[in-house]
Amino acid sequence: MRTSPRDGSAGCGGAIVVPSSPDSARNGRSMYLLDGRRVTLLDLIEAGLLGPDSRLRFGRPRIGTVHYAVVTANGGVVIDDGQEFRSPSRAAAIAADMRTVDGWHAWVDESGRSLDSLRSELLDAVAREAITEETAGDEALAIPQRRHEYLKDARARADEGKSVETTVRELLSLWGARVRSHRISQRIDADLANHGLATSPKLPEGYPRRHCRASRRVRGITGGTTSWSPYLN
Repeated sequence: MRTSPRDGSAGCGGAIVVPSSPDSARNGRSMYLLDGRRVTLLDLIEAGLLGPDSRLRFGRPRIGTVHYAVVTANGGVVIDDGQEFRSPSRAAAIAADMRTVDGWHAWVDESGRSLDSLRSELLDAVAREAITEETAGDEALAIPQRRHEYLKDARARADEGKSVETTVRELLSLWGARVRSHRISQRIDADLANHGLATSPKLPEGYPRRHCRASRRVRGITGGTTSWSPYLN
């Protein structure tokens, strides 16, 4: 076994344990996607789920408009006017001249699958591949996988309009934390974003006492509860 530093883009520091096998580098990098780093279009390309030069479409049937974009080899999105963006949501917002758009849901590939669907498929594949005979007893790998399953279930329920309510303390415990720090906040925001979720408003700083309600549709805060809503990234 060896330790591998977390991806710098997660802003988390620390290290996780990954197996010392020929696939260890791939395994370790993949596990970051379950533990504090946002999935990018480049991740989808490297996983073979999205090809460079793939055409994306953002249809707006209510006004009879369709926007198009092309995925670059480095994971960028080039819209019709030639502007390139790293964020699918930013690309969609500029293309549609809108304030905010969830680009992971708005853009679909040539087969009609949304980027969000491809992202979910990648995360599921990473979770499956993480459990092997060599890693089955590795708690450092098991914890992010359990968290993935929890968030996957929360997203499924939220899509059905069903709230998943938990205390902030219990939510933080999924990331092994008792107090919400900036580091933990970054990890939570990244993992929630990968499942199309976010806390709105943000979780309270310091020692947690509130309750959280998981929902993609509820955006406000009432009765001392925090709602989960879609994340635009």
